Amino acid sequence: MDRAFTYISLLLLSISIHACGLKTASKKSDKIVQDVQLDSLLALEELDSPSIFILVAPKPLITYRRTYCFGMCPVFKSSISQEGLVSYEGINFVDKMGKYEAMLTAAQKDSIIQRIHDVNYFSLDSIYDNEYVMDLPSVISSVNLERKSHKVLDRYESPRELNKLYKELDDTFATLEWKPAIETE
Repeated sequence: MDRAFTYISLLLLSISIHACGLKTASKKSDKIVQDVQLDSLLALEELDSPSIFILVAPKPLITYRRTYCFGMCPVFKSSISQEGLVSYEGINFVDKMGKYEAMLTAAQKDSIIQRIHDVNYFSLDSIYDNEYVMDLPSVISSVNLERKSHKVLDRYESPRELNKLYKELDDTFATLEWKPAIETE
């Protein structure tokens, strides 16, 4: 375990030095920080060797966002974790401006997953658009479920079933008890 901790510490130190654009490390960089705390959103995935690990950020179950138009279109970003935690950021023309979080019930999460299956989300086209039609907002969604991932940009003439998924998400979000998100930076 000490070897894995050392490897992770050195990897994080190397990444931070590289990200800062430093060509040489300070004299203190040879001391490995012993208090590395992994973000709760990171998971450790063991490789072939029991002493080698790689950091993997889990993919959200769903991401769902609406984009700007020339008018008063609601603009927000949201994601639902595999555990059912909903993160939401209201950006423009929405009731809740700013960052919020809420938790889905098991029934709500199951209902959304069933709607994803009903829509046959993974067989949808990746883009529904018409470049000759202007001033339409987009709905951009992605789903990571059962070892499959797919993303859809929906701006023009998408299947009606896909709009039912969006309506289910909107209706579910309207019933949640939102709490201001705690900023971690």
